[in-house]
Amino acid sequence: MTGATSVSMTVLRAALDRVLGEVQRRHGDVVDLDADLYYVLPAESVYAPGTVPDGQACTLGSLVDDVDAVRELAAGGLAEEGEEAEVVVWHDLAHVIGVLQRLAAIDRP
Repeated sequence: MTGATSVSMTVLRAALDRVLGEVQRRHGDVVDLDADLYYVLPAESVYAPGTVPDGQACTLGSLVDDVDAVRELAAGGLAEEGEEAEVVVWHDLAHVIGVLQRLAAIDRP
């Protein structure tokens, strides 16, 4: 897939590095997220703008869990056999997204 809805990982990394650098400049090396639970809509609802999301399908995310998962991911995490834990992209990104969403909310005017 190419075009307006595709993204270069190099460009995405550069954009994240730039915005996270600005978060660090504004809020410091460690940011108090000052929250835990938040609502999560299922991906099939989020990316189907022609339908109204079913409130019953919402789940709760936890920033405490997200931060723990991000720390483990950054540390390389160890599997039970002492090998590096597998990266589960959809799962690991969901935790990163939770933290990024909270950083965005904290920075809102």
